[in-house]
Parts: sequence; C-alpha cells; structure tokens
Amino acid sequence: MHARLSTGVEGLDSVLGGGLFPASATLVRGAPGTGKTTLGIQFLCEGARRGEGGAYFTFEEFPEQIYRDARELGFDLQALEQAGKLQVITLDPGAFLDEAIRPGGLLEELKREIGLRRVVVDSVTLLELALAEKGGRRTLYLLRNALHRMGATSLLVEEGAPAEGPSAAEYMVDTVLHLTYDDFEVNRLRHLEVRKHRGSPFRTGKHVFVISRRGIRVLPALDRVPDLTVGEVVPTGLDRLDECLGGGIPRGSTLVLNVNSKCNYRYLLGAIAAAHLRQGDGYVAVCSAVRPPAVVAMVLSLYGFDAARLGAEGRWRYIEQEGRPVPPELEPYIIRVSNEFDLFVSPGSATAIAHGIGSPDGPRHWLWSLDLNAALHTLKQDAVVKGWAEAISHARHRGDTIVGICNFEEMGPAMSAFVQRNAEGILRTWFDGRYQYLQVQKAPNGRVSELMVIEYTDAPPYLALW
Repeated sequence: MHARLSTGVEGLDSVLGGGLFPASATLVRGAPGTGKTTLGIQFLCEGARRGEGGAYFTFEEFPEQIYRDARELGFDLQALEQAGKLQVITLDPGAFLDEAIRPGGLLEELKREIGLRRVVVDSVTLLELALAEKGGRRTLYLLRNALHRMGATSLLVEEGAPAEGPSAAEYMVDTVLHLTYDDFEVNRLRHLEVRKHRGSPFRTGKHVFVISRRGIRVLPALDRVPDLTVGEVVPTGLDRLDECLGGGIPRGSTLVLNVNSKCNYRYLLGAIAAAHLRQGDGYVAVCSAVRPPAVVAMVLSLYGFDAARLGAEGRWRYIEQEGRPVPPELEPYIIRVSNEFDLFVSPGSATAIAHGIGSPDGPRHWLWSLDLNAALHTLKQDAVVKGWAEAISHARHRGDTIVGICNFEEMGPAMSAFVQRNAEGILRTWFDGRYQYLQVQKAPNGRVSELMVIEYTDAPPYLALW
C-alpha cells in the first residue's frame, strides 16, 4: 500500500481513492472562474497544517491579489508566510523555469529554508506560451522532472475546457482533474471530474463541488444516505458485488434486479440463491415467466444443489401459476395457484406456512425470488402493489430476503417508482449487443457502484465482474 498525501479538500481524497501520491504531478484544468486557484491555495494550506512547506508560483498575479482571494476563503497566507510555512512568488516564466531546473536554484533553496514539499504553478498555460520557442512539451517535461527529483508534489494549473480535448500536459502528469461549471437558473453548478489518476483506482464521473468561506468541498457522486440499521448480511460470493453492497445482502431486505429483455440474469440469481442455501436458508421461486421449475432446478444443480432433495428437506418450493408441466421428481414441491391472493404468497402468511414455507420446523430464513413483470402481465396493478407491499413487510419482520426481477421501462413510471422506493437495493443489468453490464444503483450502505462488465465463466459462480 503506497502512502497518500491529502489534498485538504473535503471529499476529494475519497474520489481519488485516498489522495495524491507523494512527488506526483497533478494537472488542474478548467476555464476561468472554475476554482483552480482556490484548489491550489487549499492544497498548500493543508500542507502547511501538516508541516509540509509550500510555494505558490504565479506569472501574472501579484502576491497581494493571491492574499486577498485567500482571505475571502478563510485562508491567511500572509500568516503562513511569516511562520515560514509557505511562500507566494511572482516570477517571469523564463526565470521560473531556469530556477526550477538549475542545481542549487530557487526550488532547492526553498526546500532548505521551509522544507518545500508542495508546489502550485499558476499557470502552465502561460509558461508554455511564454516559452513557445523552446517547445511547450519540452518545457513541461523539464518542469515535471525537476519537481519530481526534489520530491515535491505539484499542482499545475492549466486554462482550458474539456470540450477542447486533452492537452499535451495531460499525457505528462500523473493525475488530471477537470473543473467545470454549468449555469443553473441564477446559480452556478460546479463539477470536478478525475480524468486520470495513475496507479490508483478512483471514482469516475462528475462530482458536484461548492466554494464557500471554508474553501472547496466535493460531494462524491457515488454516495447516498446510508441505512445505519443494516445488520447480518449474506455474501453473494461475487467479491466486487459484495464490496459494493457492504459485505452482502442484508437479511430482511428487498433487492430489485432491473433487467432488459436481452440480458441473462440466471447465473447472477443462481449465485445469490446458492449463497443463501449454503447458509442453511430455504429458497422460493415465485411466478417466473422465463424460469420454469425445470430451469430453476438446472441452475441450482450447477451450484451443487439438487432441487428435489432440497424440496424433500423442506428448503425449496416453486409457486406456479401458469399450469406448466414439471418433471415428476419436482411435482411434490410445486405450489400451484390460480388467484391473485395466492400468487403473492408472502413470507409468514398462512398459505406459505401451510406449504412448509416459514414454519417453525423448517429453515429460519428464506430467500424469495419474484418476477414482477410476469405478475403485472397477468394481474391488475393494484393486486401487484398490494401483494408486493405485504411480501416486503412480512420479509422484514421475519428476516427473509426478497429478490424482485423486473424491467422498469416495461412496468411504467408509477409502478417502477413504487418498486424502487420500497427496495433497499437496486441492481441494474443490461446487454448492449457486445457486453453485459451490472451496476449497483442503490444499496443499504449508501453506495452506488461504477459500471461493471460481466464475464461468463466455465466454473462456479459462472460469472465474474470487471
């Protein structure tokens, strides 16, 4: 595990996977007014707080302007200068580069005097323009190497918008941060995006940030409000999925699997079912149009479970509404229903107990999988809403787990909003013609995952997440 260096910006270290690497170079790119200078000031002040000397080099602003802007954000740079922790220096671009690369030059002098560890250069755009005859790329190369040799962690400010495409500097640094803003009614909505962070995972996407009297604060886009009541969880056996879910699926929770018509989800559901069966739980499959009893039994067999044996042990049942034929060995464990009430046999209900589901003599906990779109195709929406709500209520009371399979687009906005609102977790999986993807879009621990690519394999659990 490599050491990290804090940026001093609330939320940014989390986005960066822990912060910046020491002696690395970070490009902060954005149009005027996006917050580049503020980020640089905050970065240096954090270093001063930690006993790391800092220097702010500017080619067009005088120190007094930097002091004034910093005071508006609650940072007293002059006091830090007087304490020997920081310096703000205005230099000609050519003189700066000469001092940076010269042995015994200004940078080495500052390292001796204030223990220079952090450097902000504002801006490399002006540096490249002023030294264009020497070659902009060569200028940046010399600067980056000089800063790295002396062990300084640097922020290099660059003017430019992401729409202009990557600049030469982006290829030469370790980390690239893009700062942008959108005008939203009478306000300005600011975004930070990590475009590159060499040697480290990071949170992708645009993250909202605000600038206040305390500087910049970043709100990571993948965060939600966590459910602090999460108790025992059952791991799915898929490491990346379990990490996103906070260890696994909490008992008593409802997980919705939002699928499209082209994707295969039988192995994902099979892995979840197998994980619960290994814990000694029972498994009930309810109303599946594309997963008849024989298919469910076949998938379970891939994970080492015999559906007929589980049925004889009182640990597997299938609720069938369509009257389809089933293999004789499975027939004793099929619950055939024909009315709206029975279709939503819920955990703890009299009908469930009458068929050995949830009785005191059977498994303490059950996993229920239910095809909501299949239910909506045969029942009135009111019946599905009522049955779904009762099933969730019973499951929470008993500590059972529900996995609802559905397609939000097909069920319509009102029904999909109801389903999402009442679920503790939402997984979305879809196939785009080349790859199948999975994303945790809601989880009890408050996390939303990045997009993961599903790879199907020849051995259990028959899929891997990338």
